[in-house]
Amino acid sequence: MAQENDRKLIIKSSAKIYPKKDYLIIVDDGEFIIGYRYFSEVYVSVANSVPLKYLYRLALRKKVFLIDKDGYIVGEVKIG
Repeated sequence: MAQENDRKLIIKSSAKIYPKKDYLIIVDDGEFIIGYRYFSEVYVSVANSVPLKYLYRLALRKKVFLIDKDGYIVGEVKIG
């Protein structure tokens, strides 16, 4: 049985993300706020124009992967 924090978060290309200290804001047809403790990995579409500083902030807290339009992993954001 998977732990609650083993969930993967997929951010589609039309969404905007704003990493904060304790949570992540996702804006796409509304605004959603998700605490970092509820997911273990983030998958961001390469078609999404996420600023590098936001990817850096996310990578400090969680594993961040870049995916193509078909959902295949094409890269990973690693710090250090």
